[in-house]
Amino acid sequence: MHRSRVAVTVLGILGWAAAAQAGDTLEAPPAARPLADTPIRLVLPREHLLGDWLGARTWLEDHGVTPVVTFVTDALGNPTGGMQQGFRGASNLGLDLVFDLDKLLGLAGGSFEISFSARFGSSLSQEDIGNVFSVQQVFGGETYRLVDVAYRQQLLGERLELRVGRMAAGDDFLVSPYNYVFVQNGFDGNPVGVFFNAPGMTAYSNATWGGLVKVRPTERTYVMGALYNGDPSIWANEHHYALAAAASLPFVWAAVRETRGKSLEQM
Repeated sequence: MHRSRVAVTVLGILGWAAAAQAGDTLEAPPAARPLADTPIRLVLPREHLLGDWLGARTWLEDHGVTPVVTFVTDALGNPTGGMQQGFRGASNLGLDLVFDLDKLLGLAGGSFEISFSARFGSSLSQEDIGNVFSVQQVFGGETYRLVDVAYRQQLLGERLELRVGRMAAGDDFLVSPYNYVFVQNGFDGNPVGVFFNAPGMTAYSNATWGGLVKVRPTERTYVMGALYNGDPSIWANEHHYALAAAASLPFVWAAVRETRGKSLEQM
């Protein structure tokens, strides 16, 4: 008798839940939802802090040059725990220039990117806490660097993308918008645990020479493969420039993914 009542109660609850949802649209799981629908807004507002530069920004973009200046700082402290208590700041000043070669030269689907980084500050993890994964994502490589110097060509209505030049493997294969809800480097940016096991891996603000091919066989899927120079000495701070890394063993990445986007640029 007791089991029968339990069964009836369970069926009643399930029936009530089904009736309650009958007129509502079922919500997708978190990983499949658009970023705008998540509780925390993961995409920063697109308004420019310094405005339109008295019209210069719009003029440059209309003529094929998109400049982006960013400044990120992680200012953190540990009021308890660690080796000692402290407060540290680590910062990254970045400059990115994207040249639309269609507007500049009439080369449809072509673009060229060059980016620079200047990092400065101190590490709360190294100086005060003593943990493995840095609590400040932008700490590391405190110097100035030439990061990306890459040519990109899209063909066949964005079904095929080719890229060659100086770039970072982690920025192509090991990054997700969801990483940026964190501040510590175990997840934020590129999960740093991978770099402990793969010394030839690179991520902003470090980059190396390589080539990438990306193919979209359908609207929602893509296949991507790349070959990079796997020289681990690229991480040394004295390597400021594009010609710093010597030839070394190749570093290979490949990925197959289903997406919700409609263009290669959105991915």
